[in-house]
Amino acid sequence: MPSSSLRSSSESESSSQEYLQRLLDSGRPILRGELEAIDENLPSLVGVLRSVGAGREVVRSHVGDAAERLIHLFCVVPRQSLIHDDLLFHYTDSELVEHLKQSEVSLAAPATNSNSNNQDQIQEDHSAAPWSWRKKLQTLVPANGITVKHIKTGEDVLVSRRVVAVFLMMTTADFSDQLFGFQDELFDNIDGRLEFKGNNYAALWPGDGKPGLWMNSISRMAAIYTLIVREEAIFVQERKITSATATGDKLDKSRDEDIELVVPPTSAQGFWMN
Repeated sequence: MPSSSLRSSSESESSSQEYLQRLLDSGRPILRGELEAIDENLPSLVGVLRSVGAGREVVRSHVGDAAERLIHLFCVVPRQSLIHDDLLFHYTDSELVEHLKQSEVSLAAPATNSNSNNQDQIQEDHSAAPWSWRKKLQTLVPANGITVKHIKTGEDVLVSRRVVAVFLMMTTADFSDQLFGFQDELFDNIDGRLEFKGNNYAALWPGDGKPGLWMNSISRMAAIYTLIVREEAIFVQERKITSATATGDKLDKSRDEDIELVVPPTSAQGFWMN
């Protein structure tokens, strides 16, 4: 090969490396939060923009009270730990498959008790093995919801069981849209459980751009969502059966029962965990 070709190839490679280095250098201040390195006035400008940005009232005026409340909770609740540490990591795949089968059978059972208002009898009927799925789910996500810490203030935030279900659905959609095989490499997700055990800094985004083993994780999210949907349906039905007054038929807004838990077609057809 002529020396001129070698020199041209070497210069091209050097130029590419310099270009990549310039890109990395330009993005480093933003990634590190060192805005003053870009412009000494930039930090104060960002502060002003944030102070006059869209507060809850502005968002509420655009989307309404109910949607704004969900948006706010989505921003202040530690969704990562809530969904993974408090829910997903407490189930094995085989356990979820079994509980989905049990819950499908249980869903029709309250109708057999419709002529009884004996709460003790209902609890006795539900103590059998096919109802064990409810016992575990109620332990993880009680009927009155769970309390988590505000990610900024540390204050207690009550999250109803239905809102937990909404977060599961939103995270399923979020992961489906944003994750690729790259995340499997980044987090050493070799078993598909997406437990964030690794931090492989050598992984390059976006990787091969293909779906990855993390799809097992969103499948389990959908399975738990389905369990909550069925538990909520049974819970409301039981209240109607045992209530001695007409209040049993009313929605309990303190539990967010006015939020409808929709079931996607794929879930309705039993694709989750298959």
